Amino acid sequence: MALYSDYLPFVFRSFSGIKGLQLKVNLQPNDNYFFYVRAINASGTSEQSEAALISTRGTRFLLLRETAHPALQISSNGTVISFAERRRLTEIPSVLGEVLPACGQHYWETTVTECPAYRLGICSSSAMRAGALGQGETSWYMHCSAPQRYTFFYSGIVSDVHVTEHPSRVGILLDYNNQRLLFINAESGQLLFIVRHRFNEGVHPAFALEKPGKCTLHLGLEPPDSVRHK
Repeated sequence: MALYSDYLPFVFRSFSGIKGLQLKVNLQPNDNYFFYVRAINASGTSEQSEAALISTRGTRFLLLRETAHPALQISSNGTVISFAERRRLTEIPSVLGEVLPACGQHYWETTVTECPAYRLGICSSSAMRAGALGQGETSWYMHCSAPQRYTFFYSGIVSDVHVTEHPSRVGILLDYNNQRLLFINAESGQLLFIVRHRFNEGVHPAFALEKPGKCTLHLGLEPPDSVRHK
């Protein structure tokens, strides 16, 4: 199988020796791809197939159920995280999404309801072993602990931000092109905080609920024009 991208002209990626019925390939968001298939066996090589066009729009990922804290419930479609446990826990219940390719821009939004304390952000694969969304240098996230108090943790640094308007829907823009991570009030387009960091590897979207409530993911969206080129 060969893959050609509009984003990288005249560059082909080939995949050979595919044993199973399917092959998962990470694609750049907001791009057009052409797929060609050719069969190879002991008798020789077939003619190349006609091109199949696939257009990617927005960022999409699945939640990794194996990373979810036992107290969290994940909906069947993988877009709603629920936390109903009311007894005190020794760990903050969190769950990670699939790793995002280390290129281009990735954007998603979340709505948290009935939960006064939560964390939203990204973490490296090593944070999966050290504890997602902790205070180390392997996670970058927003911590909401009161209606108008937001704390941002990044590269071992902590910054408190007081906002006048509580964002009911938070957008996160991970921009590898410009080496930055933006937290956005998705309804108003207001920029809540920006982290500048040299991201050079794939990271996981990460979500944590400290109190009972729900977190709903909104995927396949375009980032607001007010921050896309800011």
